[in-house]
Amino acid sequence: REETVAVGTSVLAAVSHARIERPSVDVKNVSPAAVGIMYNFHGGSSSSSSKSSSSSSSWTEPSIIFDYDRRVPAGPSQIDFSAAECVALRENPALLNDMEKLVEESEKWNKEKYNNLREEAALDLRIRVVQRIERDGKWRPVGDVMSPLTKLSDESGDNPSSENSSEEKYAIETSTLELGLDSIGFITANLSSDGQSIEQALKSAKSSTFWKYIRIVLAIAFFGGFFIKSFVDERIREHDVKRILAFYKSVAPGTINDGDKHNAYYLCWKYKGKKEKLWRRLETKYGSPVLSLKEYEELEAEAEAAAAAAALEEDEEVDLDADEDKEEL
Repeated sequence: REETVAVGTSVLAAVSHARIERPSVDVKNVSPAAVGIMYNFHGGSSSSSSKSSSSSSSWTEPSIIFDYDRRVPAGPSQIDFSAAECVALRENPALLNDMEKLVEESEKWNKEKYNNLREEAALDLRIRVVQRIERDGKWRPVGDVMSPLTKLSDESGDNPSSENSSEEKYAIETSTLELGLDSIGFITANLSSDGQSIEQALKSAKSSTFWKYIRIVLAIAFFGGFFIKSFVDERIREHDVKRILAFYKSVAPGTINDGDKHNAYYLCWKYKGKKEKLWRRLETKYGSPVLSLKEYEELEAEAEAAAAAAALEEDEEVDLDADEDKEEL
């Protein structure tokens, strides 16, 4: 409402002079201006006094970072820059309004064979902080044009965008701009990066990827070995249980231990890692050697074959008697 500011000012003045009781008024500062960033992905003049730079078609429309009536202090807001994204935006500037597609496209250019393109795009990138006081008014530049992905080979240089710099410039892979707005409308901009060149960043990424896969392989080997060991131990235990049951069936058939799996499992658990001691104790107690499971299976097969043969002979004897009875009749 139009009278909001006037009413609020009147209330604050009356309270400060004790004309009225202090009402429940919550005072919060908001920004009376909008702050944004303009991008130039094709290089050009870096002079801060050049008005044609801002109006040139190579500069994008301002991207608003802090809008009107934004509560202050605000920020710092981080804006990330990368050489791969610059290449993608040079190819398709519309990606600036679609961050998901921009990230997808930048992955395509983030390869070694595109190093030259990324370096060229990084060196050509220019940004400018702009401010608009009047609503629907004109955007006005604040400070100098910055080259966030350009560094000087001589670290003593403070401004790589300066035309008077004689040091050699090189492109870096990534950087971050921190933009803040204090309670009185003062804009702060801090540009930071790790200083790695395109080639160095690519080597670091490859090294990180290599060690990432090494860690994955080691983790798989560790947990895989653990599961394999557990599987092998289970198979060995099952084999030993069958061997104990076969032993009891051979030396003590019909007893409580014959077919008692719980007792067999308990013996395997009790003598874990000491199986030879278990075999010796069983041999001493029952006076019979503990054979291998295969030998017990062979003995059982022989016993079954002998029983079958005996049953067959008995059937034949019965048939002969039946034949003799028929002859007598």
